[in-house]
Amino acid sequence: MELTKEQEARQDEVDNACYAFLLELAKASDLPWDMEDISEVREAVQSVLVEKRHIMSEMEFYPYLEK
Repeated sequence: MELTKEQEARQDEVDNACYAFLLELAKASDLPWDMEDISEVREAVQSVLVEKRHIMSEMEFYPYLEK
């Protein structure tokens, strides 16, 4: 099983938004693209939008494949 193109696009959208957020707060320094940093921000945002505010499901926020 694979993610759909739409699901992959959503993952890219979320990851890019998290990186842009980090760059904005870092005053556009030469902050490297680091998936570990990005995933920490993504998990924090997911906690607010999915778990606390129930605005969307986990799958809507950041699609994934179930094992």
